[in-house]
Amino acid sequence: MKPCVFAAVVVLHWISSGCMDVNQDTSVNMSKSDGRLDELVNRPPKGMTEEEIIDEIVSLYPRMLPSREFEDYEAIHRYARKVLPIALVLESQFPSTDHFITHFGMTDGTTVWNTVSYFGERYVLSMQVSVIVDYDANTFVVTDGKPKIQFLEVSNCDRSGQAEFNPRNQRELSADDIRKVADCNWDWSCLNITINTSPVRCFKIYEAMSRSPRYPILLRQ
Repeated sequence: MKPCVFAAVVVLHWISSGCMDVNQDTSVNMSKSDGRLDELVNRPPKGMTEEEIIDEIVSLYPRMLPSREFEDYEAIHRYARKVLPIALVLESQFPSTDHFITHFGMTDGTTVWNTVSYFGERYVLSMQVSVIVDYDANTFVVTDGKPKIQFLEVSNCDRSGQAEFNPRNQRELSADDIRKVADCNWDWSCLNITINTSPVRCFKIYEAMSRSPRYPILLRQ
């Protein structure tokens, strides 16, 4: 199994991905772009609508493409279907969902499984649980059995992808909470959570910048 070879970006202050820990805002992705991104963020051309500006910025952060070089990487992550079914529940409901293992490729110590879902152009669900990976068998085991899930609401976002979160609507959930709201047809009032259906301006940029460096994993395949 080859060690992970692609960079990773922190989505939230306590989430890291890929081969390394990084503790930085997603706006660091700005360094990967050329002058066009700087222009769109700070000095957009006259005549462009805000929607056109946002769409073009999003286009500068495409998703990674699947590769045969990552077959083992994919196999290990898809093992979650057997040992971490709650990740599949989240992916099945929220198409904009990523799965990744922090410290992937390391053999000394516990690694962390992450599932991050984006929905409503406002909300983020982020799940973490400690795992130990068997790189020879392309499997992993969950070591503590209790995923930690954060429900987060983005209250504001700008063209650089920097997001502000609403602390009054931040919740820590359990896998049982997620199953409960799923049984309620994803009516979040089952958990006494009120959903704001108004999209947050530039949330699409925040989401695109967060997801762009992650290798795409689909557990349903």
